[in-house]
Amino acid sequence: MATAPERGEPITAKFLGELADGVNSLDEPINGPQQIDELPPPDVSDAVPTVPDYVFTETSRLTATVQVFDQNLENYADVERIESITFQNELGEILRLDFNNT
Repeated sequence: MATAPERGEPITAKFLGELADGVNSLDEPINGPQQIDELPPPDVSDAVPTVPDYVFTETSRLTATVQVFDQNLENYADVERIESITFQNELGEILRLDFNNT
Protein backbone atom coordinates (compact mmCIF):
# COMPACT_ATOMS: atom_id res chain seq x y z
CA MET A 1 0.00 0.00 0.00
CA ALA A 2 1.22 3.49 -0.84
CA THR A 3 2.23 5.67 2.07
CA ALA A 4 0.11 8.68 2.93
CA PRO A 5 1.46 11.96 1.55
CA GLU A 6 2.95 14.48 3.94
CA ARG A 7 1.07 17.72 4.57
CA GLY A 8 1.32 19.95 1.50
CA GLU A 9 2.28 17.10 -0.87
CA PRO A 10 -0.03 16.09 -3.73
CA ILE A 11 -2.46 13.23 -3.08
CA THR A 12 -2.05 10.82 -5.98
CA ALA A 13 -4.79 8.81 -7.68
CA LYS A 14 -2.79 5.66 -6.90
CA PHE A 15 -2.93 6.42 -3.16
CA LEU A 16 -6.68 7.13 -3.30
CA GLY A 17 -7.26 4.05 -5.45
CA GLU A 18 -5.66 1.81 -2.86
CA LEU A 19 -8.01 3.12 -0.16
CA ALA A 20 -11.18 1.66 -1.69
CA ASP A 21 -12.03 -1.61 -3.39
CA GLY A 22 -12.93 -1.39 -7.06
CA VAL A 23 -11.92 2.23 -7.65
CA ASN A 24 -9.69 1.33 -10.59
CA SER A 25 -12.17 -1.10 -12.12
CA LEU A 26 -15.17 -0.20 -14.23
CA ASP A 27 -16.50 -3.76 -14.03
CA GLU A 28 -18.27 -3.24 -10.72
CA PRO A 29 -19.61 -0.11 -9.05
CA ILE A 30 -17.82 1.30 -6.01
CA ASN A 31 -19.48 0.33 -2.74
CA GLY A 32 -21.52 3.10 -1.19
CA PRO A 33 -21.18 4.37 2.36
CA GLN A 34 -21.66 1.78 5.08
CA GLN A 35 -22.20 1.92 8.85
CA ILE A 36 -18.98 0.62 10.43
CA ASP A 37 -19.46 1.72 14.04
CA GLU A 38 -22.00 0.14 16.33
CA LEU A 39 -25.20 2.12 16.72
CA PRO A 40 -25.47 4.06 19.99
CA PRO A 41 -27.95 2.97 22.66
CA PRO A 42 -31.48 4.41 22.31
CA ASP A 43 -31.03 6.87 25.21
CA VAL A 44 -28.05 8.41 23.42
CA SER A 45 -29.48 8.37 19.91
CA ASP A 46 -31.94 11.17 20.79
CA ALA A 47 -29.12 13.45 21.97
CA VAL A 48 -28.04 16.48 19.96
CA PRO A 49 -25.54 15.19 17.39
CA THR A 50 -21.96 16.39 17.59
CA VAL A 51 -19.48 16.39 14.74
CA PRO A 52 -15.98 15.13 15.56
CA ASP A 53 -13.07 17.49 14.88
CA TYR A 54 -11.68 15.14 12.23
CA VAL A 55 -14.82 15.46 10.06
CA PHE A 56 -14.40 18.05 7.31
CA THR A 57 -17.39 19.37 5.36
CA GLU A 58 -17.20 20.83 1.87
CA THR A 59 -17.58 24.61 1.99
CA SER A 60 -16.76 25.63 -1.59
CA ARG A 61 -15.87 24.23 -4.99
CA LEU A 62 -14.11 25.90 -7.92
CA THR A 63 -14.89 24.53 -11.38
CA ALA A 64 -14.01 25.44 -14.95
CA THR A 65 -15.62 24.53 -18.26
CA VAL A 66 -13.22 23.14 -20.87
CA GLN A 67 -13.68 21.80 -24.38
CA VAL A 68 -12.71 18.17 -24.96
CA PHE A 69 -12.14 17.20 -28.60
CA ASP A 70 -12.21 13.83 -30.35
CA GLN A 71 -9.17 12.27 -32.08
CA ASN A 72 -9.74 14.27 -35.28
CA LEU A 73 -10.12 17.54 -33.38
CA GLU A 74 -13.51 18.00 -35.07
CA ASN A 75 -16.21 17.23 -32.51
CA TYR A 76 -16.06 18.49 -28.97
CA ALA A 77 -18.00 18.61 -25.74
CA ASP A 78 -18.01 21.23 -23.01
CA VAL A 79 -16.98 19.48 -19.80
CA GLU A 80 -17.08 20.96 -16.33
CA ARG A 81 -14.00 19.95 -14.36
CA ILE A 82 -13.19 20.50 -10.71
CA GLU A 83 -10.23 22.80 -10.05
CA SER A 84 -10.32 22.74 -6.24
CA ILE A 85 -12.55 21.83 -3.29
CA THR A 86 -12.34 23.48 0.14
CA PHE A 87 -13.37 21.69 3.35
CA GLN A 88 -13.66 22.97 6.93
CA ASN A 89 -14.07 21.23 10.29
CA GLU A 90 -15.76 22.37 13.51
CA LEU A 91 -12.49 23.95 14.74
CA GLY A 92 -12.32 26.20 11.67
CA GLU A 93 -9.38 24.29 10.17
CA ILE A 94 -9.42 24.37 6.37
CA LEU A 95 -8.36 21.64 3.96
CA ARG A 96 -8.16 22.47 0.26
CA LEU A 97 -7.74 19.89 -2.49
CA ASP A 98 -6.26 21.33 -5.70
CA PHE A 99 -6.60 19.11 -8.76
CA ASN A 100 -3.88 19.01 -11.42
CA ASN A 101 -6.01 18.52 -14.54
CA THR A 102 -3.18 18.25 -17.04
